[in-house]
Amino acid sequence: MKFSTRVHKFSATAFWNPLPGGLQKICSELWSRIYTTKLSSYLIAPFCSKYAINEQSLLDYRPSSDDVIYNSFQDFFTRKLKIPLLKGSSYVWPVQGYVCDFGLVKDLRPVKIKGEIHPVPYIFGNAENRIPGDYFFVNIFLHNHNYHRFHSPIDGTVINIEYVKGQLTFLRPWLYKKSLVSLPAFKNERIIIEIEDDHGRSWFVTFIGGMGVGKIKLHENVQVGKKIENSDEIGLFLLGSTCCLAIPEVVENLHYMKKIQVGNKLHS
Repeated sequence: MKFSTRVHKFSATAFWNPLPGGLQKICSELWSRIYTTKLSSYLIAPFCSKYAINEQSLLDYRPSSDDVIYNSFQDFFTRKLKIPLLKGSSYVWPVQGYVCDFGLVKDLRPVKIKGEIHPVPYIFGNAENRIPGDYFFVNIFLHNHNYHRFHSPIDGTVINIEYVKGQLTFLRPWLYKKSLVSLPAFKNERIIIEIEDDHGRSWFVTFIGGMGVGKIKLHENVQVGKKIENSDEIGLFLLGSTCCLAIPEVVENLHYMKKIQVGNKLHS
C-alpha cells in the first residue's frame, strides 16, 4: 500500500469518518466554498499535474461558468462537455468513473450498520422493497480527475426522486476491504432517482456524496413526471462522488476498477 493511501486510510478511520454527519456537512460546505474563490484557480495546474490531465484531454470540456477560462477550482472540477453526448437507442453509463462493486442484488452481501443488517437495496431508500433479487447492481466511484456531471442511462419518465440524509464518509474504494467497498453508499447522503423505461421497468440511480461534497445538484428540469432521454445531463457533484445503479439489465465483462466512460453503451 502506498504511503499516501495509508495516510488517507488513517485519516478516514481515525478522524473524518467518526465525525457526526452534521459536522462533516459543515466542513464539506466550507471546503466547497473555498474552492469557488478566484484564488482557488491556482490549484488547477498542480491538480492536473498530479492526475496527468493534459491540455489535449481538456479540449473536450469548457468551464462550468461558461466563461472562456476557469475562474475557480470548482469551475474546473464541475466542467461541462463542449459537445453534448450523442443520444441513441441503447442504455448508457450515466457517469465516468471506476467500477468497484457489482453483481445480482440477490448475490451481494448485506452490510451491518449500527447493529442492523441491511441488504444492497437499502442504498436506494424507499425503493428498497421494490428492487427484485434479479436486478443488477453496479457501484461506480468517480475519482477526483473524472468528469463530475451525471446523465440519464435511459429514455424514460422520472417517477420518483428521494433525498436521504446521511454522513459524508470517505468514498475511495481502496480504503475499504473489497467485501465492504459499498459501505459508504449505505451510510452517506444521497439522492435516488427512479426512471421508468418504455417497457415499464424501473431503473434506480443513486448519487452519493462523500467527504468534501458541498452539494449534489439536480437540474431544475429533472422532476417527477418529466420525460428524459438517455445521455441527458441531469445534475452534478460539487466535489467527491459515487453513483450506484440497480437496473433490470445484467451487464457483463465488468471487473474491479474497470474504467467506465459516460455515454458509452452498457452492453459494449
